[in-house]
Amino acid sequence: MAPLQTEVAELRTENSQLRSRMAALEAGEAGEGGEEGGRRVRQRVGAAPHDAPPSDAAVQAMDVAAAVATLRVHVSVSRVAAAACKRLANLCMEDQNEQLAAEAGAIEAIVAAMQAHPQEAEVQEEGCGALRNVCCGTDAARLARKQRAAAAGAIQAVVAALQAHPQVAGVQEDGCGALANVCSGDDDAGRARRQRAADAGAIEAVVAALQAHPQVAIVQQQGCAALVNVCSGTDATGLARIQRAAEAGAIEVVVAALQAHPQEAEVQAEGCRVLRNVCCGTDAAGRARRQRAADAGAIEAVVAAMQAHPQVAGVEQQGCVALVNVCSGMDGAGLARKQRAAVAGAIEAAVAAMQAHRQVAGVQEMGCRALTNVCCGTDAAARARRQRAVTAHAPEAATAALQAHPENAAVQEQGQRLRDLLV
Repeated sequence: MAPLQTEVAELRTENSQLRSRMAALEAGEAGEGGEEGGRRVRQRVGAAPHDAPPSDAAVQAMDVAAAVATLRVHVSVSRVAAAACKRLANLCMEDQNEQLAAEAGAIEAIVAAMQAHPQEAEVQEEGCGALRNVCCGTDAARLARKQRAAAAGAIQAVVAALQAHPQVAGVQEDGCGALANVCSGDDDAGRARRQRAADAGAIEAVVAALQAHPQVAIVQQQGCAALVNVCSGTDATGLARIQRAAEAGAIEVVVAALQAHPQEAEVQAEGCRVLRNVCCGTDAAGRARRQRAADAGAIEAVVAAMQAHPQVAGVEQQGCVALVNVCSGMDGAGLARKQRAAVAGAIEAAVAAMQAHRQVAGVQEMGCRALTNVCCGTDAAARARRQRAVTAHAPEAATAALQAHPENAAVQEQGQRLRDLLV
């Protein structure tokens, strides 16, 4: 019996030592960490599956890694999902946190939260806001995050949010903003993301957002920005998206946005950009879109935008580009649009834009192009338009553009064309 008793005693001693070691490990894991036996005690970061859901206040104090971990672990709890997405959106307003969030898996976690709670408007709004901020920018790292978001299903999740909560302005604002950011980029991947958005129903969802919230300026701005990016491109697929936007009512709703928010410079700039894109194209469909824009009051709305914001270069440049496209064409309808622009004050607005922003090459180039388009033609009305441009000092504005931008080939070409037409 003695050997057996000795063995039992040894086992009890070993068991006691193991218990002590386990207690020490657990204490180190729950605390701040430290050194033990020359090795760092493992420290857990973020939530674990057995943890109780944190309070909203606790979530709003988390760093990027902890917020992502919490979102993953408690994705089934809508309150925590909304709070974690909100925290990530706030953190990613700082540029240095955007890549940290992506590397921690934030994009995939946000999309998973949105997919888990499709009927929870708060989760959808905060999720869209977080995606919007994480995917902001156009450098290589930011373009990679946009692509990562698309691969994770962000585009479809955002469109689903817009469709599920049409009357919630916050969802519509952040959803449109997220689409605008994810769908930017001029490379092949960017073009694929735009098509993916169109295939998911983004164009119709954005137009519906604009129609549902006509008096909410931020929805109008973000909706127009989304349309600009989704509907960019002059290849076959790009033109098809543009036509799809026109058929969804984009032209009319954008003109309405310009008319409803005349003092909101960002709405005016983005609205003019949409009209620029939607009214491009030289085929019959393109001509029909230009006439549809004119019939909706686009020419007068664009001129009003330029008159209301003479010191905002972005509005002036985009207004000139919109006039270039809407007023192109030498058929009867095209000449009528040119005359309509002149009557609305487009000639004087374009000259004023050039005078106010002499050092902005884009304003100079597009101002010259707009004036050339509006003033061309061989009939008496066209001659009167050219005389009106001379009276407004368009030749002097063209000369000043040539002198201010001697190395800019586009300004030189367009400035000389305008001078040749008028002098």
